[in-house]
Amino acid sequence: MLNLAIGTKSLLNENTTRPITNKILIMIIKSLIIIAFILILISLGSALFHLINRKEGEQSKKTLRDLTFRIGLSMLLFIFLFIAVATGIFTPHGIGEGMQMQKPIQAKAVN
Repeated sequence: MLNLAIGTKSLLNENTTRPITNKILIMIIKSLIIIAFILILISLGSALFHLINRKEGEQSKKTLRDLTFRIGLSMLLFIFLFIAVATGIFTPHGIGEGMQMQKPIQAKAVN
């Protein structure tokens, strides 16, 4: 986990052991991820608009530009999320974790 402190003074919250700057950093990262998702949706909508209202070759270039931008942004977002999970900034949780903790169920033999 990142341990950020301002100067030599550690900014610890009374309730947790995580520095306040880490919480701010995580909130900034989550905000950037949400903004990236919104930009991906806007780019996809723009490409759809240019695809539907195609009149000349220029519209095809706009569609290609928008879809290329979306693919590039999606790849950057995927790489960023992979690095965030690998470095411990984000920790996976939820359904997958619970499924991995369960022991496999063995089938009962029918006589």
